[in-house]
Amino acid sequence: MLNHIPHPLPLILVAIPTICVILKCISGFSSSKRKPLPPGPKGWPILGNLLQIGKLPHLSMAKFSEIYGPLISVKLGSRVVVVASSPATATEILKTHDRTLATRLVPDVLRNGEVDLNHMGLLFGPECSDGWKALRALCRTELFSVKAVESQATLREKKVGEMVKHLERKEGNVVNIGELVFGVVYNILGNVIFSRDLVELEGDEGASGAFKTLTSNSVHLAVTPNVSDLYPFLARFDLQGLRRKMTKYYKEFCAIWEPIVKERRESLVMGASKRDDFLDVFLANG
Repeated sequence: MLNHIPHPLPLILVAIPTICVILKCISGFSSSKRKPLPPGPKGWPILGNLLQIGKLPHLSMAKFSEIYGPLISVKLGSRVVVVASSPATATEILKTHDRTLATRLVPDVLRNGEVDLNHMGLLFGPECSDGWKALRALCRTELFSVKAVESQATLREKKVGEMVKHLERKEGNVVNIGELVFGVVYNILGNVIFSRDLVELEGDEGASGAFKTLTSNSVHLAVTPNVSDLYPFLARFDLQGLRRKMTKYYKEFCAIWEPIVKERRESLVMGASKRDDFLDVFLANG
């Protein structure tokens, strides 16, 4: 019987080069083709510097900068990340050489597999295309400019006043302050973008809670460490199911926004006067 047991040496000879090829693919590049990088800590095979960074990456990066200087490179899985840890180096990257170094790394969790969002939003666009730049300029001038923020001061005061009156009417009753404040903030944004409240403060506070849960769940998914970001060749499998969950939340958000957008489009077609909110600006710009 022992004569029929295969000798392990041929298997070892085949396994060793196979493992080397797999490790080379995971690393993403070979040492012969590696481009010059800023100094940084030496990482482990496959894992890179993940174990050295730990759960407090900002503290780890600060320690690395003390050793290797203000511009360092670390390896997160198969990705190489260059970190600028001083105002001078950040200025070089973000201002002096912004056009050369401009790029967008979209987290895998935001890549929607069922809906093509690659060219429909600031968060989802993987490239700084002309359309992305136009959308960014539109947001900067119409929503985030100093003039726009100042023009919304009266609206913010009105909504905060409504919250105070709501608390006065609830005197003697238990009020969930977190959900109430969230609802007020949501209504401020709703009026800036859609000219309407999205949460009814006087009704059941469950609506505010539902919005809060949906938003907090989406944010939680967005910041959850994702193996697909560390090893892009695994992204197609969505091993942690984060992208599937985010797609579900995205559809729930769409169920809120789509009827509002459809109603506004129909009203404009019927000749209704514009409200000069952010939705009108979007529709006017296609």
